Amino acid sequence: MFPEEDKPAKSWVSKRWIDPVAKSARAERIDPLYPFAYMKIQWTYERLPQDIGTVMTWIQQFKVAPKCPWSQAEMESYLNCNTRIQMKAVKQAIEKMAERVCV
Repeated sequence: MFPEEDKPAKSWVSKRWIDPVAKSARAERIDPLYPFAYMKIQWTYERLPQDIGTVMTWIQQFKVAPKCPWSQAEMESYLNCNTRIQMKAVKQAIEKMAERVCV
């Protein structure tokens, strides 16, 4: 994850399956799994007409671990906010790389 303000970057290991033909990817968080009992993510990509952009759909399926101090609803609220921050950082990084390639 990209660092946020004064918070350190975090990382984990996930297993990923990429399907370029279907323009989709799936991932499952492996290590560390905590604070989740499980975490699965699915991305799908759709190119918009006339190459005006791409729509990415991001679906997270998860359950918090029994010992996690956050409830399922609290974790969902956190992820709904933080995922937007992370997606914005990824978008900016991709667009920056694309600028260098297109120049």
